[in-house]
Amino acid sequence: MTGSGNYGSDCGREHASPEAQALTAILDHDLERVQEILRTFLPGELDALWEACGALRHECARAARQASTDAGMKLVKRVK
Repeated sequence: MTGSGNYGSDCGREHASPEAQALTAILDHDLERVQEILRTFLPGELDALWEACGALRHECARAARQASTDAGMKLVKRVK
């Protein structure tokens, strides 16, 4: 998947979990929709989502570092 925007195709959006809908709205830069969705969560659910987002951020950073390392290794192999 590339960062091409318009992540929220209408197909299946209404069947997605609220968490998936919120993530899609974030990716679409629809902050009003994000707030609309998040206001439906219970406090404990918001806490769990907060923790999950932190873990996702960590894994994204890890994947980016690995991709950078992999790209660097490919370049080194090509130069040899």
